[in-house]
Amino acid sequence: MIFRDIELSDRALIENAAAEADSLSCDDSFVNMYIWRELYAQQIALCHGTVLRRSIKNGMLRFSFPLGRGDLPLILAEVAQMCEGRPSFEGLTQQECREVVKCLPGYDFFFEEKPDRADYIYRREDLALLSGKKYHQKRNFVNRFRLENADRYTSDPFTPEDAPEILAFNRRLCSGESCVGGSLEREGCALGRALAHPTELGLEGRVIRLEGKVIAFSLCSRITPRVADVHFEKAVADIAGAYATVNNHLALSLEDVEYLNHEEDMGIPGLKKAKESYRPTIHLMRYSARGEKR
Repeated sequence: MIFRDIELSDRALIENAAAEADSLSCDDSFVNMYIWRELYAQQIALCHGTVLRRSIKNGMLRFSFPLGRGDLPLILAEVAQMCEGRPSFEGLTQQECREVVKCLPGYDFFFEEKPDRADYIYRREDLALLSGKKYHQKRNFVNRFRLENADRYTSDPFTPEDAPEILAFNRRLCSGESCVGGSLEREGCALGRALAHPTELGLEGRVIRLEGKVIAFSLCSRITPRVADVHFEKAVADIAGAYATVNNHLALSLEDVEYLNHEEDMGIPGLKKAKESYRPTIHLMRYSARGEKR
């Protein structure tokens, strides 16, 4: 089995495997694997009909759950062997934890919940229609933005030609938020990698301009045909309703999608509050797993 770095040419392989698994997880997004590959140093290999992913963290070999359909007991047995009898997994869902225990009965596992990494997943229709009492405030924000800005704003589908403007806008936001050296700077680097290959990555999105200048954007890609992963969503916080509007307009534009995955909150209190305020349909908890042979 040969592990190698993820390349643009792997898109069909990863997307087909995610579709076979009917995945909802942002970890199974090809775009995420590609644009964050330098930070997480993840490599892939084909193993008995699945895509196997590994990385080395703090000197320890760690695996993601196999992606696709294959002989799971055989695959996980090989993972355990590669880990020299101490299999280590990251980013497992609850169901994947159960599969690991079932397929490796000769091991005792310790599982640790990782709430900072849990995915916030929403029904697209909920974010598009903003119906009912629970979305009253969001509707008000969208309506306020529309009324206050009337003929001064445009909302358009993302195209590759928008990339330079989006990058410049994000740099201005980053400068104002003093993000040098932090997670926002890393996110800016990932955005740059994404916008260097928007067509090859299958990026979709929405761009809102006020008096001709970008004031909000949202970029996503498909994990599977029914699930879109929202990788980046930025707006000028001082413009009332800008965030709510770009979120709503993206959902409205993706009519063939059932779910929108808005990824994790990274333990950031403000981000956690914002994601919870949209009332996720699924909060997909993640776990790490460490095994010891009996």
